[in-house]
Amino acid sequence: MIFARIAAAAAAAGRGGRKAGLTLSPNVLARTLTLSALALTLPQPADAAAPAEYAVTRHIPVGAAPGWDFAAFEESTGRVFLTLGDHLSAIDPAGKLPPMRIDGLVGSTHGVAFDVKRNQGYVSSGKTNSIVTFNLKTLEVIRKTPSGGDNPDAVLYLASTDRVYSFNGRGRNVTVINPETGAVEQTLPVDGKPEVMAADGNTLYLNLEDKAQVAVIDLPKLAIRKRIDLPGCEEPTGLALDAANQRVFSVCANGVLVVTDPASGRQVAKVAVGKGPDGVFYDARRGLLFSTGGEVGTVSIVQQDDGDHYHLAQTLPTAPKGRTNAYDVVTGTLYIPVPGKPEFELLVVAPKP
Repeated sequence: MIFARIAAAAAAAGRGGRKAGLTLSPNVLARTLTLSALALTLPQPADAAAPAEYAVTRHIPVGAAPGWDFAAFEESTGRVFLTLGDHLSAIDPAGKLPPMRIDGLVGSTHGVAFDVKRNQGYVSSGKTNSIVTFNLKTLEVIRKTPSGGDNPDAVLYLASTDRVYSFNGRGRNVTVINPETGAVEQTLPVDGKPEVMAADGNTLYLNLEDKAQVAVIDLPKLAIRKRIDLPGCEEPTGLALDAANQRVFSVCANGVLVVTDPASGRQVAKVAVGKGPDGVFYDARRGLLFSTGGEVGTVSIVQQDDGDHYHLAQTLPTAPKGRTNAYDVVTGTLYIPVPGKPEFELLVVAPKP
């Protein structure tokens, strides 16, 4: 097409005439032809590839458990850690390592976090209001210390601050814990039920479930900078972050994924997902979001078109009550713990071959 237009212009120029109001001198024409030919030899931007279709590829037996909550994938060991009521399990999906567990965790376990530098992990025990520190490879318990808040739920270790953070549900606060001693150093009241969070540099983004808000927290000052309302979202739980585009993703009990610009507080998008999610993961490499809807037993796979535009790419049936998840970003594999009959199992969701 471009050469047809140039040829027409060339004909007009050769006759000394005009074509559609365009006049080209011989020198300009030569340069135009050269640049146009060069442009056609350069790599052209390809259309964004469609996301791979995902499927439930395996069911890994986990064993009996009185309950369950968070799951997390630990990259250095390649294991999925599951909080299962009165114990913590570590499962190697590749089968290279035997299943391991920490027993005797009185009450309800919730969150788990990893500190690879110290070869330590941290798991919360909600009913005993404690944080259990364990050896990441052997799962040997190192210490049990108070969480500093009532009903510790999610747990986070940040290498940037070298501190452990406990998000305490009934305490409605966040406590900062020294990983060397287990001592509580600071407490931040958040005036809401803290759920899942994500950090970017000196900033922490935290869902407040009963307020339908995201709290934006200054980590060095341990202070709330601002609160962002989430219109149309009921009981936000899972949260993920796109640091490059500065977008916060919150999944809500009423089956929506809300995308927020934290700088302005503007809601830039809202996507329908399966109801009852308790976890969401953002894969920046593949431009995909995974939301596990426990009420309906599905995983909603959302394609990110750009920072402000998203669409539902696939709804994959999984199993009833599959609400939390862990994700291996290298392989693009999602893990979903679900209660089975009679025992728990770990669903493996991966791209179809």
